[in-house]
Amino acid sequence: MTIPLILICTAEEINSRTTTLSHFFEAGLETLHLRSKILKKEPFRRIIASIPAAFHSRIVIHTHYSLFSEFGLKGIHLTEYTKKLPEYTSLPSSPPISASFHSLQELEAETRPFRYVFVSPVFASISKPGLQPSFSKDELKSFLTWRKTGSLPVVALGGIQASNLSQVQSLGFAGAAVCGAVWKANAPLEAFRLLTCILKTSCLPNDQTG
Repeated sequence: MTIPLILICTAEEINSRTTTLSHFFEAGLETLHLRSKILKKEPFRRIIASIPAAFHSRIVIHTHYSLFSEFGLKGIHLTEYTKKLPEYTSLPSSPPISASFHSLQELEAETRPFRYVFVSPVFASISKPGLQPSFSKDELKSFLTWRKTGSLPVVALGGIQASNLSQVQSLGFAGAAVCGAVWKANAPLEAFRLLTCILKTSCLPNDQTG
């Protein structure tokens, strides 16, 4: 079974890529996570407004949650940072919510009905050098096998790239989220297309030319 691929981007990065974002959506991107710890609401709002409205329903935001209803977005995402913000206590009415976890124990104890959750880092992070996994592959596989008895999809995040994407599938994750493997590549769109190809077919990592 093909697992979905989620693309993560900071608002600061996206500010210089709004003219090319449409190409990612046209290439099959179904979910874009947009985050920022720096921008205030209005600059963040302008960035979302600069993205063609046809793609707003594919965007999940990590902050300034009131924009979810304004733009008809796909959902909101709770990170360790945003869980501490005052706006966390006044979320929009019944939005689709996802969340990040860095501990299997914390996730095991979680009972809230999230749409899906990120577990990270699964591999050594590309976008955050020095960030290493705090759990083994055996621990992950055992946890995910147990988690399949529930209804909460678990998405892999951290160090996901062409060379290890097959491991994400074999471990039993419901999806994969990527950031550095795309935005740090010489040709980001081609890097995204390669990852999508690997998930859908038997493309080999060394097919990458960008």
